[in-house]
Amino acid sequence: MQRKTATLERILESVEQGISLCDRNLDLVVANRRCSELLGLPDELLRPGTPFFDVMLYNAKRGEYGEGDPVELAEQRVALAMRFEPHRFERVRPDGTVLEVVGFPVPEGFVTTFTDITEQKATENLLRASKLELEQRVEDRTAELQRQLQQTERAQEEMSHAKDRAEQASKAKSDFLAQMSHELRTPLNSIIGFSDIIRSEVFGPVENSRYKEYVEGVHFSGVHLLSLINDILELARLEAGKVALVEDIVDLSSHADEALLQLRERARAEGVDMKNRISSSANKILGDSRRVYQMLLNLLSNAIKFTPDGGEVILFSERMEDGRLVLGVKDDGIGMSPADIEQALEPFTQVGGSVLNAQEGSGLGLTIVKGLIEQHDGEIDIASKPDEGTTVRLIFPASRCVSA
Repeated sequence: MQRKTATLERILESVEQGISLCDRNLDLVVANRRCSELLGLPDELLRPGTPFFDVMLYNAKRGEYGEGDPVELAEQRVALAMRFEPHRFERVRPDGTVLEVVGFPVPEGFVTTFTDITEQKATENLLRASKLELEQRVEDRTAELQRQLQQTERAQEEMSHAKDRAEQASKAKSDFLAQMSHELRTPLNSIIGFSDIIRSEVFGPVENSRYKEYVEGVHFSGVHLLSLINDILELARLEAGKVALVEDIVDLSSHADEALLQLRERARAEGVDMKNRISSSANKILGDSRRVYQMLLNLLSNAIKFTPDGGEVILFSERMEDGRLVLGVKDDGIGMSPADIEQALEPFTQVGGSVLNAQEGSGLGLTIVKGLIEQHDGEIDIASKPDEGTTVRLIFPASRCVSA
């Protein structure tokens, strides 16, 4: 019995839980040291024979059971214990320690265990807080995604409306081009043709010199207006995507000769010397012959227009290291600043302030050239400085270059 008693005492003292046994009169039979540590009780209250009431009264006096008369609080707990009913509850001590108290009756009386679950409760509270935070984040994110979805739906709806409006505008532009091309050019061609007949005196002389001067003005204005209309319609076609290239092998040297020949009289009248530095055999590309010729005329016309008397315009070509081909026009005219270059590429704008610009234009030349070179998968490069001249380079991709 002594050995068994000693063994049971060692077992009782080795467990992590506090364990106590009270008899049928609720007097303490045994309690391990862990009870003292967990409950904060003095050793004299854990001696065998100590009434349960004394322990309850000690706890009540130090505020373990909250506000109230300590005796009444102790008697209430004694009355509950006398029922000898199983129970389980959590008790938070004033120092924040959380104990799980489990009691169950035995033939000898009542056994109570005390387990420190402070860390467990802290973990549960942390998990609960994390869960609430996660749920809140999910709720907030869901609301945000719903707002984004609504915004996306509205944006898509607006884009759809904008697309419809753009398609309607494009159709209106196409209809306008088809109508204006005929409605404007037909009477202009008549004006130009009839005025040319009169000024050429095909059916007899014009006796009054003032009439002849007026006819010259009518003819010149008609040709100029037709040129402006052609430029505007060409730009409109480019913007509407209505320009379709008729591709073939284009001989740049041949086009250069033709363009220089067409503009030679104008250059001579302006006192501008034109030079052709394009090889007669090495420069051929795959492109639209008429559009390439149009780009050449526009660039050369601009160069002559902004080059003073005694200046020089050079038409040149070169092959880049990556295989691309450059077709360029260089002049020693008035030049442009970086801001002027950006402005010159905008439609219906001109680099103003030049007395050399005696012949007004539409301000569409470079814009049309830019659109046409981009139609050929190329790009335009402009280098210029005020009073030092301008160099415009049309760069065709290597895929369009044809080897000799």
